[in-house]
Amino acid sequence: MKTPLGSYQFRVEDNVVYQTFRGMFSGHTAATYLSETKKMINQFDGKPFSMLIDISDMLGLTPEGYEMIDKFNHWLNSQNLVAKAIVVSNDVIGKIVSERVPELKKQNVRYFHDLHDAIEWVKNTQTNNSL
Repeated sequence: MKTPLGSYQFRVEDNVVYQTFRGMFSGHTAATYLSETKKMINQFDGKPFSMLIDISDMLGLTPEGYEMIDKFNHWLNSQNLVAKAIVVSNDVIGKIVSERVPELKKQNVRYFHDLHDAIEWVKNTQTNNSL
């Protein structure tokens, strides 16, 4: 989906929510994609699932957007999330995300620079947790 300053794509495959973000995002845009994500996760109906989020081409997010993502992750922590892989362009981005979204500390999260490594980790985590 196109946004004023970027785009995002979502899909669900084999109990994994795949998300890709490009460009800049505001609080308003974050509210929209978080609502869509919540609908996808609710379709799992309590079954275990994982997430793979590619933000390697994301340029930024407003402070309001980070607050919304943290609140969303608080809700996500009450779901049956097994693992979350986040693909970043560099380690600094991962550290910023970790600082701005403290609810991530309660999740099984790993940061990657390579999309294929992230996919492999999510698949192995699914296998080990019998998704």
